[in-house]
Amino acid sequence: MKFVQNIFDQTRPLVEKDGKRNLLYPLHNALETMAFVPDHTSHSGAHVRDAIDLKRTMVTVIFAMVPALLFGMWNIGRLHFGAFGEESSLLDNVIFGALKMLPLITVTYAAGLGVEIYFSWKRNHPVNEGFLVSGLLIPM
Repeated sequence: MKFVQNIFDQTRPLVEKDGKRNLLYPLHNALETMAFVPDHTSHSGAHVRDAIDLKRTMVTVIFAMVPALLFGMWNIGRLHFGAFGEESSLLDNVIFGALKMLPLITVTYAAGLGVEIYFSWKRNHPVNEGFLVSGLLIPM
């Protein structure tokens, strides 16, 4: 992890306000705060004092949604094979459901994160971490 941290430390001057690639700052900030705990703190009083930040909380919510996602994938396969009157195993159902569901999730994350990064770049704000959860809820 120290290797990855060194890469972020070396590229940070390039993407900050006076850097050559300052247009990439929102993307750099989003990737860095997903990989590591941010080094900045709030300037005013916080409502909740905890060891984890908002992005880590959102990742916890995503982990909590994984069982529902797996059940949904199984159910897609079960309904498909049941509609044609075919016998299928648990693995067949999950694989069929994953083949139908994963492209939806991929497109949702790609389009949504592209829009998030574009607007954070235009407004000079960091990428909003709420899309991590929304990007999985939309296709579900």
